[in-house]
Amino acid sequence: MKKLLTILCLLVFGSSGLLAQWSIESTELTFVDANRGDREVPIELYYPTDWVDPVGQDEFPEFYGPAPTLIIGHGFVMNVNAYMHMVNELVPQGYAIALVETEGSFSPSHEDFGLDFVFVAESLSAISNDPTSDYFSLFSDRFAVAGHSMGGGSSFIAAANNNDIFKTLIGFAPAETSPSAISASESITIPSLVFAGGDDCITPPSSNQIPMYEGLSSTLKYYVEIDEGTHCFFADPSVTCEAGESLTCPPATIEREEQHQILFSLLTPWLDTFLKGDCERWEDFTAALPEQAISFEQEGEFDYDLISGSIIEGVDALTAPVADSYVWLNDLFYLDGENAQILNDAPIGFVTNIATNEDGCVAVNSLDVYAQSTNDITAIDAPFSVFNMNNNTVKIEGSEPFQYQLYNLQGKLMLQSSAANSLHYIPLDDVSDQPMILRLDSNTWSDAILLVK
Repeated sequence: MKKLLTILCLLVFGSSGLLAQWSIESTELTFVDANRGDREVPIELYYPTDWVDPVGQDEFPEFYGPAPTLIIGHGFVMNVNAYMHMVNELVPQGYAIALVETEGSFSPSHEDFGLDFVFVAESLSAISNDPTSDYFSLFSDRFAVAGHSMGGGSSFIAAANNNDIFKTLIGFAPAETSPSAISASESITIPSLVFAGGDDCITPPSSNQIPMYEGLSSTLKYYVEIDEGTHCFFADPSVTCEAGESLTCPPATIEREEQHQILFSLLTPWLDTFLKGDCERWEDFTAALPEQAISFEQEGEFDYDLISGSIIEGVDALTAPVADSYVWLNDLFYLDGENAQILNDAPIGFVTNIATNEDGCVAVNSLDVYAQSTNDITAIDAPFSVFNMNNNTVKIEGSEPFQYQLYNLQGKLMLQSSAANSLHYIPLDDVSDQPMILRLDSNTWSDAILLVK
C-alpha cells in the first residue's frame, strides 16, 4: 500500500523579514495515560501548515513532510504562553512545538512532569502514524525534549527515562529537581545542549546547570553560558517568573531580545543538525560560538560524514549514494519494500531517494522533477492534461474517467472526488489559497502527481 511522503522538513528558509516560510497552526489536545491511572496530559500544539510566499517569487520549501517536534516544559508556576518566542521563531522554519501544560501548581511533581514529556512524544507519534487521525503524517519520528527552569530539570528526567524516542536534549537554565535532575543526567547519552545565564540568581549555574552538564554521559554535550543572561529572559515576559527574580536579583544588564538572539543563533543550527539531519548546519553552530557574548564548554566532537553524490541511472535501475539506510519514492508516494541502495525496475516519473547514514545525516536526491508552473501542466504520457486558470481554478481535460485528490504541502488530504466526463473544473479557492499537490488516477494511469497553485 502506498503512503504519502513523510520525509523530514529540511527547510532552507529563515523565519523573519519577507522570506518564504510556513504559517503557524495551533490546537489544544489532551492525551490520557492509561498506565498512570488515566492521567490527563493537556498540551498546546503548534505546527507548520500552509507555505507562505509573501513576495510572490514562487519559492517553495525544498523538502516538505512531517515536522520534527520539540516537547517543551514550562518553569515553576509559569504559563506556557511565556514560550511563544519559541513558537514564533521555530514553527515557521518547519518545526512543531508541544507546550506541556501539566504541573502548574505550587506543589508540582517533577517526576510526573518529565514522564509527561515522554508520553506526549509517544502520543504525537501514534496519531501521526494513524491514517484515521486528523494529524496523520503531520509529525516525524524525530523529537527533542527541552524545558526552562523546572521544565528544564524535568526534561533531564524525561531523557533519562527514554533515550530512544528523543534525538537531543536542550535545557534553558534547567533547575535541580526532586528526584534529582543532576543524578538523572548520568543516564542520558543523547546529544545535549545546556544553556545558562551568567547573571542567573534564581538557578545559579554552579549548583544547577554546571553539575547537570558535567553529569551527562552523552558523547557530545555543550554548556553555553550567556554573558549577563538572566533566568527569566530565556522566556517571554512572565509575571510569576519576574516577580521572583525582582525580589532576589539585581536589575538585568542585558535586553531580553539580545538574549533571545544569542539563544536562537545556537539553538536553530543545533536542531537543524539533530532533528532535520541537515549536518551541514553543524558548521553554523560551531561558527556562531565565538561570535556571541558567551562562554562555553564542550565534551566530544560531532564527527560526521556527509552523503555525497546523486542518483546514478542504469538500465532499468537507479543507484543511490552510499549510505546506511534508504527510502525510495515515486512522485510523493513510498515504494513499499524498496529500502536498498539499488532500485530495480525504476518507475517513470518523479523518483526520489532519501538516504541516511549512521551519523543521522540525510541526503535527498531526485530525478525527473514534477512540473511547477502557473500555466499549462501536462503529465508525461497521461490520458489527461491540467491547466491552471487565471481565476485560481484548475481545469482537467481527460480522455477517460478519473479520480483526483488534493493534498497540502505536508501531505494532508484536503479534497477528493471523481469525474466521469472528460472536462472538469476544481475551484482552488474553495480548498486553500496555498500551493497544493494534485494526484490523478484513471483506468490506465495511476499516481500522476502535479503541483498546482
